[in-house]
Formats: sequence, structure tokens, C-alpha cells
Amino acid sequence: MRRTLLALLTALGVAGTTVPATLAHADPVGTLACPSIPANRDPAVTVVAYRVARAHNANDKVMLSAFEAGWVESHMNNLPCGDKSSLGVFQQRWDYGWGTPEQIMDPVYASTQYVTRAIVCDRDNPGYSAGQVAQCVQRSGFPDRYDQAATTARAQLNEAARTHAIAGGSATDVTGDGRNDIVAFTQNALADVYVGTSTGSSYTGTSAKWNDFFSLGGETATTGDINGDGRDDIVTFTCNADADVYAAVSTGTSFVGTTVKWNDLFCLPGEFPYLGDYNGDGKDDIVAFTKGSFNDVHVGLSTGTSFLGATRWHDFFGLPNETTL
Repeated sequence: MRRTLLALLTALGVAGTTVPATLAHADPVGTLACPSIPANRDPAVTVVAYRVARAHNANDKVMLSAFEAGWVESHMNNLPCGDKSSLGVFQQRWDYGWGTPEQIMDPVYASTQYVTRAIVCDRDNPGYSAGQVAQCVQRSGFPDRYDQAATTARAQLNEAARTHAIAGGSATDVTGDGRNDIVAFTQNALADVYVGTSTGSSYTGTSAKWNDFFSLGGETATTGDINGDGRDDIVTFTCNADADVYAAVSTGTSFVGTTVKWNDLFCLPGEFPYLGDYNGDGKDDIVAFTKGSFNDVHVGLSTGTSFLGATRWHDFFGLPNETTL
């Protein structure tokens, strides 16, 4: 029931947020004033912002400006409310050309809109600070606030980079020889997957592309043995309104089947997905932490060719400011 409700909220563009009952039906989305802003960032939002910036090859200043703007505007939360028509992480206004309310409430879309404009601002004004780049994009009536948030923004940027490194590049045995190899996901428009295989004393073939077009920017990529053959495979979670899960199985020299969708409606916006063998059958399953109002833990068990269910195994575990592994 909770997951059904969460899916419904996602369809309405308000997943991961709490709207007081007195406001929920009073006005359409996009005209609500926020009664308050969460004190803490939503870690899922920070990772999305970081991945989008990396996907567009944004430099450090542009990345920092995104985190300054996100912190100042929403404390890095996907808000379904704001001043006048403002919405989302960056409080973008649908009546000022930022997109539809539904688009703005998609953190990937909102981050893309911010980052692409910030890249242009930085290119045209190379002497700008990160806060001035943020002001160039946001055009706030309080321009000094962005640089004042630099310390907090830098800490959250570094945290998101560490989380991205955990999910986006793994030490794992993809050849099945008992030695951990390294896997790298480009997570840009090309979405290539490269592998360096371990010899026991070095990694070889680091320029070898094992797969292309797997795990675009904004998606969560990871590795695990999902079919139980002793070789780790690759899995990517869209973590958007579609909440799809795609897998590519290792042959020992490549990953095959990247267009095969193993599951849908798993890893909605604001959730954190991981792989692990949760039922002890030798095949890695998927688990997602909601990190929202419910703090539920959902598991989809691997059959070797698909992930079954999104069964709630636990509730009230992994609060928004806690780290899950």
C-alpha cells in the first residue's frame, strides 16, 4: 500500500516530500507557498545533481554553483511548493520558461536545466565565483546568499561524489576467476562501460569497452552476480517516475543484454538502490531504501532472468540523513 501511494505521489510530481493536508488540495502544484523547508538535504537529490553535472562535463565551479543554488533554494530537496510558481530543487518557475510543473519536479530535468545554463554563464564570465554563476542562472533578489553557502555546498558536493564513486564504479569479479576487476561507467551521452581485469599484480585492458549505451547520466549503476554463475553483472536503476531496472549479464569478456528490462516500478525518485544476496540462493537481489516519509526497505528477488516483486521487508529504516549500504 505504501509503495502504491508512493508511486501515485511520483506520478503527481510530489514523491519524497510531505505536504500538509490543509494544503494538499487547496491549490494546484506550482502555486503553493512552502510552510517550511527541510533542515537537511535529500541525499538522492544531491547525487542526481552531481551525476547530471558530470554527464555534462561541468567543471568544479559549475558543480559547486549547482550545490550552492540547490542549498539556498530548497536545502537540496525536491519541493512541490515555493514562492509564487517556484518548484523543485532549484525553485524554477514554470511560467518563466523553465518547463512544465511536471518537468521541473523531475530532479534530473531540473538539474539539467540549471547545469546547462550555468555552463554558459561560466563560459561567458570566466571571472565569476561559483555564487555569481548561481546568481547568473537564478537571478535571485538576494544574490549574496549563494557564495555564503559555499562551505555547506562543498561538503554536500564531496559527499555526492563519494556516493557516486561507490555506485558508479566498482571493484568486482566480472571474469569469474576469483580476482576483483575494475568497472567504470562513463555516465554521459555515450554511456560506455570499461573493464580492467586483474592479473593478480596489475589491471590489464583498461581501455577495453565491454559495453556501450548502459547507464546514462542521472542513473544509478552498480555490479553484482544476479544470475548466480560466479561472474558479476551490471545493473542500472533509472530512479525516476518509470523506476525501471536494466541488467547486462557478463560473459567473461563482455556484458550482453543491456536493453533487457528486468523490473519496473523499483527505485522511485528519492530512493537508494543496492544489490546483494538477500535470500541466500547465490544470486544477487535488489533492495531500495525509500529515504522519505515512510523509510521503507523494499526487496526484489532475482530469478536469474528477472527481479520479482518490490516487497516491503522493513519499515522505518534509513532516515533521510542516514547512510545505507
